[in-house]
Formats: sequence, C-alpha cells, structure tokens
Amino acid sequence: VAWLSLLTMLAAPFFLALPWLSRLSSTAARFGLVLVGTANTVWCTKVMGASTGVGLFLLPCAALAALLFRPGERWLMWAALALPLAAYFIPDSLYGAPLMTLDAPAAARLSALNAASVLMLTVLIALRFVTLLRQAEATPAPMR
Repeated sequence: VAWLSLLTMLAAPFFLALPWLSRLSSTAARFGLVLVGTANTVWCTKVMGASTGVGLFLLPCAALAALLFRPGERWLMWAALALPLAAYFIPDSLYGAPLMTLDAPAAARLSALNAASVLMLTVLIALRFVTLLRQAEATPAPMR
C-alpha cells in the first residue's frame, strides 16, 4: 500500500518544467507555479485523504498567488488566488475514498508532518519576499 504514495509524484514533471517555462514567459511560469501547486494538493488529497492535512499546502499556494504578481498583473493575481481558494472549499465528501488507506494514528502523524512542512514552506516564502523587498528598498530609484 505504501507504493501508492508514489502517485503524489505525478506532478513532479510539471514542477520541473516551470524553470523552462520561465525562460519563455515569467508570467506564465508564475501562474503555472500556483496552478501546479494547487492541482498537486488536490490530487494528493485524493490519494492520501483529507485527514492527512495535505490540504494545508493550499496556504503557501495562496501566499504565492498573492505575492508573485506585479502591480500591472492584478487581474492575473486574482485569477491565481482563486485557484487555491476554490480548492479549499471542495468538500471532503467530493474526493470520495482516498486511494491510500491509513489508520487514524498514521493519518495523524502524516497530518503533523504536513503541517510542519507547510509552516516551513511558508516561512521560506516569507523570507524570500522580505529579502526581495529589502533589495528593492535599497536600490536607488531611476532618475527621470
């Protein structure tokens, strides 16, 4: 049954394609990161079940959607933000039975691991954006 957890890796090629996509269009890659992250979270919820807390990964997806887009891309930011927000409101019953069957203690351990992972990912996102903000503040404004 543990081999079923490998199904969560089906999104890996899409994540790996994002750097290539960024060379063609940074806007598409930024939107793609939110899209792939949200789709992967929904898929992993189907694979492992809502009781594993994997749905918490929608939080960093929403944070990225709110932070990744430039002021002139507000409409795209709202479209990207709608993805994890809509996924959050999918009722657990709509997923049906998870593909992996976990007993309650195993699901609780996985939920704790997922919560810690989401916390660390969110902290890394925040630290990166704080660094970018500080760099932007330190750069002198161009002369007109």
